[in-house]
Amino acid sequence: MQDQGVETVIVEHPLARKKGAAFYGRLALNLLSPLPYSVASHRSAPMREVVSRFAAANKVDVWQFEWPPYMASLQPPEAGRKVVIAHNVDTLIWQRFYETETRPLRRLFLRQQWRKFERLRAAGVPGGGLGWSRSARTTPASSATSSVCRTSRWSITASTVLITRRSRRGATRTASCSWGALDWRPNLDAVNLLLDHIFPRWRGS
Repeated sequence: MQDQGVETVIVEHPLARKKGAAFYGRLALNLLSPLPYSVASHRSAPMREVVSRFAAANKVDVWQFEWPPYMASLQPPEAGRKVVIAHNVDTLIWQRFYETETRPLRRLFLRQQWRKFERLRAAGVPGGGLGWSRSARTTPASSATSSVCRTSRWSITASTVLITRRSRRGATRTASCSWGALDWRPNLDAVNLLLDHIFPRWRGS
């Protein structure tokens, strides 16, 4: 990155692991928190300190945030123009988790998480697909996401690329290239949908 003239600032504050007794203890404590677990676990005092120090020492034209809750790292929040990458609408994601879960205890927990995201949205706090109205531009990943963005300026950014190659004999091969973390349930659901339903229909067409 430095060879390309890009300065990288690393904050040594890894996320807690999502396994073991400590993880379930944190989930239990989150029942008493007004924030959803996914938002609370990403709030980082070291990150806020580094961002504030960088903002004080540098003139920043545009701040880009990969997820709306990360906007909380910028203090004061009105400092500079902001671009938010809207990969998901978290209120809808957690609503779907709740609606498709069949185990009673998990369903109860997921309902609480969904309601917490809804309260954040109602309060206008950056979190859960929120905070878009505070950004100069939002880049949702789909038209469905863009319909929920509460901002007048947005542009869609595709997260999947189709690559078609033609051989010398004229035959074509198409490959799908997508990027996304496979420890995130919606991405795993999408992979299963692709393998179990879309690909079989595509091959048979």
